[in-house]
Amino acid sequence: MSNNGLCLAILGPTCSWKSESALALAEYCQAEIVSCDSMQVYRGLDIGTAKPSALEMRSVPHHLISCLDIHEPFDANRFVKMATSCLQEIWSRGKKAILVGGSGLYARALVYGFEMLPANRELAQKLQRELEEPDGQQKLLAFLEAKVDKADIPVEIYRNPRRLLRACEVIQLTGKPPWLLAKKLDRRSSLGLP
Repeated sequence: MSNNGLCLAILGPTCSWKSESALALAEYCQAEIVSCDSMQVYRGLDIGTAKPSALEMRSVPHHLISCLDIHEPFDANRFVKMATSCLQEIWSRGKKAILVGGSGLYARALVYGFEMLPANRELAQKLQRELEEPDGQQKLLAFLEAKVDKADIPVEIYRNPRRLLRACEVIQLTGKPPWLLAKKLDRRSSLGLP
């Protein structure tokens, strides 16, 4: 892998011209595009995901587009592994890369090196069943509050059942809440840069 690798990131909300800007910049810089989108990765999800057209993909190489079947799991952990591999391959050919998309968690995990624990499907399904029971959300919150100081629990955990499930899952897998595992790594060295 080249130690002169360069990756620009174009991130933002839906309909903010990210893809168009990345395409124009990639053509100008002779760069390749790495998608940072949680849905464009799936084959068959062409409507509603704003995938690049066949013409755009012929004009500029795109990565992480239509490379998984819909039944395959895709989370931030898997994204970081796949995107890192793509970046190393692009840089090994002496090319620049442009990261483009709207999945902020995925981008932060890659760019800032957050340690992302892969999802555990069986445990997540068990917790989902518990959540759906009467008073399920209160029971999961009680479990969480018994494991960590209530004052340290981010407010979105109380508002978002999906985040509550993930927090309970991570605690059961690691003994620590996810907000303590989101530690920064040295991305330059982990991506092979000087």
